[in-house]
Amino acid sequence: MTIRIFAIFGLAALLAVSAAGAQDTDTTVDPLARAEQLRNSGDFAQAAGILRQLLASEPDNGDAARLLAQTLYWLGDVPGATAVYERAIATHPHDTSVRLDYAQMLVETRSAARAAELLEPLIANPDTRGRAATLAGTMLYWQGDLAGAAARFRMALAADPGAAEARRQLDEIRVLSAPWIAIGAGGLNDDQPLDRIEGEVEAGFFINPLLSVAARARPRRFDVGAPENYDVVSGEIELSHYAAAARLETLVAAGGVNHSAGDGSRMWTGRAQLRFRLPNHFSVTARGERAPYLWTVASIEKPVMSETGTLAAALSRPDGWLGEAAFRVEQFPDQNRVTSAYVWLLAPVLRTPQARASLGYSAASQDSRETRFNGRYDPYYTPESIVSHSALASIALLPSPRSTITARGAWGFYARETAPRLVLSNVLPGTVPAIAFERRSFTPWDAHMTINGAVSNAVTLSASVDRMQTAFYSATSGSVRLSYRFLPARHR
Repeated sequence: MTIRIFAIFGLAALLAVSAAGAQDTDTTVDPLARAEQLRNSGDFAQAAGILRQLLASEPDNGDAARLLAQTLYWLGDVPGATAVYERAIATHPHDTSVRLDYAQMLVETRSAARAAELLEPLIANPDTRGRAATLAGTMLYWQGDLAGAAARFRMALAADPGAAEARRQLDEIRVLSAPWIAIGAGGLNDDQPLDRIEGEVEAGFFINPLLSVAARARPRRFDVGAPENYDVVSGEIELSHYAAAARLETLVAAGGVNHSAGDGSRMWTGRAQLRFRLPNHFSVTARGERAPYLWTVASIEKPVMSETGTLAAALSRPDGWLGEAAFRVEQFPDQNRVTSAYVWLLAPVLRTPQARASLGYSAASQDSRETRFNGRYDPYYTPESIVSHSALASIALLPSPRSTITARGAWGFYARETAPRLVLSNVLPGTVPAIAFERRSFTPWDAHMTINGAVSNAVTLSASVDRMQTAFYSATSGSVRLSYRFLPARHR
C-alpha cells in the first residue's frame, strides 16, 4: 500500500514537472518565428495577430513590422500593408530589407511612382543592386518599356549573375523583340450571298525593343454568286513605336490595293494611330484609316473606298476589369457618312490559375446621313437609327502554360432599327419604286472562339472561328495563323 502511495505521488510529481517544462518551453518560443511559421503554413490571420501583439510591446522591431506588412499583403489588405511599410521605413530608414519588400509589393500592385522612389537609391547600392534592378526592370516591362527593362535586367545580372528572375525576363524581351514571319488563311460565308477566302503573309523586325517595322500582303477572292469571282490584293508597310516617357504608342502604315473589278489603277491605303496610356490602367486612342469597303455584294462588284476616324477610351485592369467607349465616323466618296457609338464593360467573376470568366453589358447606336438602299444596299450598308443593348460573356481557359482557349459572346436583348423597304404597289413602268421606313425589332448576337498554342519557343499556332447575326444577314468566318520567330539557338 505504501509503495502504491509513493508511486502515485511520484507520477503526479513527474506530470507536474512535465507540465511546467511545457509551459516554460511555450513561453520561450520566439513569437516572430512562430508567426512566420503560421504565415508560411497559410494561417495569415493568426500570424498577423501575433505580430500585432509583438509590435505593440516592441514598436521598434523592424523584422516584425516587415513580416506583418508581408502578411497583410498576402491577406489582400494592401492599404494596411502600405501603412505598416511606411511606418517601418520612417522608423528604420536604413533597413534595405523593408524597402525591397515594400518595393516588390508596389511593383506587383502597379504603384510605379512610389516604387521608383524606393528603388533608385537601392540600385545605387552595390549590396542591393541585383534585386532592386530586377524589380525596376519588371516594373518597366509591365509598363511596356522593353528597352528600359532590358537595360535594368542587364544591370541586375552584372551585379548578380545568379539573378534568375532578371535572366528569365530578359530572355522574354529577346523573344518578343525577335524578327518574325507569319502566314495565315481564312474564309467567310454569309447569306447575302457573299463568300470570301483569303491568305496573309507577314514579316517584321525590331529596330530596337520599342520600334518595329512590318510588311504584309493579303490576297482575297470573293464569290458573290455571279459567274465570275473578284480578286482584291492589298499590301502595306507598318511602323510601330512606343515612347515610354510620354506613354505614347504610335502606329503608321501605308500601302495599296488592287481590285480586279476596278479600272486597273491601284488605290492607296493608310492607317495611323496614337494611343496614350493614362494612369490607373486607362488609355485614350485616336485612329484614322483609308481602306476598301468590302462588306456588301455591290462593293465587291464595284470598288468603294472609305475613310474612318475613331476616338476611344479604354480600361484594362490587371484584376480583369475591361471596358471601352468609342465614337466612329466612316466617310464615303459620295459624301455620305455613317456614325457609330458604343460602350461596353466586362467585370471579372472568376479568376483562377486555370480559368478566367467575365460578364458584362454593352450599348451601341448607328446611323447614316442618307440611305443607300434600293432593294439592296448599293454600294455600302447604311444603318438607320439602330439602337441595341447586349449582355456579354467571356471565358479564358489555360489548360497548359503554352496554350489558351478563349470564348466570348454577345446577345442583344434589345435592338431596334428603322428598316427600309421598297413600295412596289402602284409603280408605273420606268419609274423608281418609293422607299418606306418602318421601326422594327431584331435580335443580334455573335460568338467567337480562339485557340492559341506555342508549338515551341519559336513557333506559335492560332485558330479562330466566329458566328454572327445582324439586322439583315448572318455570317460565319474562320482563320488559322502560324508564326515563327528567329530566336537565338539557346532560346528555340
